Amino acid sequence: LPANVTGIFTPPNVTPTGSSTLAISADLAAVVGKYPLVVTGTQMTGKSSVLVHSDTVLLDLTSQKDFNLAVIPDTLHVALGENGSYRVKLTPVSGFNSPCSLTVAGITSGITGSFAKPLLTPEDSTTLDISVACDAPTTIITPHTLTVTATEKNGSTTHSKNVVLYVTPGTWDFVLLTQPDTQKVVVGDSTTYNVKLRRQDCFTMACSLSVESGLPGGASAYLDPMLIPSGDSLSILHVSSGTAVAGLYHLIIRGRANSKPVKDTVTFVVQDFSVSSSPDTAM
Repeated sequence: LPANVTGIFTPPNVTPTGSSTLAISADLAAVVGKYPLVVTGTQMTGKSSVLVHSDTVLLDLTSQKDFNLAVIPDTLHVALGENGSYRVKLTPVSGFNSPCSLTVAGITSGITGSFAKPLLTPEDSTTLDISVACDAPTTIITPHTLTVTATEKNGSTTHSKNVVLYVTPGTWDFVLLTQPDTQKVVVGDSTTYNVKLRRQDCFTMACSLSVESGLPGGASAYLDPMLIPSGDSLSILHVSSGTAVAGLYHLIIRGRANSKPVKDTVTFVVQDFSVSSSPDTAM
């Protein structure tokens, strides 16, 4: 027998016409290869003449069918309200071709994890998609440890891989988008703009709006509503030229939430008018 391979006969002694089973066991340190084994039977007797017979068999030692599990990256950072993903890949060893089911452990409150393909075959890959809710606890110092496990369909072979997940605060912010960029009116007329509040990440606070500057003398403006509640995103800016002097004006709209100001600028054009009569002479 080669090194790291053992053989046991059951039973170890047999009578004529009897039989025994030779069980071969090889550990992972055994070297793959073909080995001739000589099986010898020796007569158990007290006579001086002992009968001995041998037979040769071939032991073909191959690698155990298995698979390798890889999860990339080892460490993932996902901000509150955002998504991220790990790539999961199986690589067959010695012709392994059985489907494997995927599971993940270590998911905590406020975090969800799901596989795009929960059943994976060798040489295939999928993603473990992570979603972080806005109320999930952040883990700047102590991250989450997620354990991804792949189990062969009959449960005989299992491999696991640990990965790290950091939940970061993200950027709670908002931007203002006012449309259209330019409105033109004749002196005395009015117009409107749509002021949209675009929330980023987990920003949910109410936002107050105002026209900070740029409004010409004689003109007036108001926002409806002036306070955009949590969850809403639209206000209407009403502008009246009144008695303003014709010209091009840049209106600055300011939004403020939690003492942080955000601004947007639009163009307001006031056009003059003239009076003409035709014909010049009436008969």
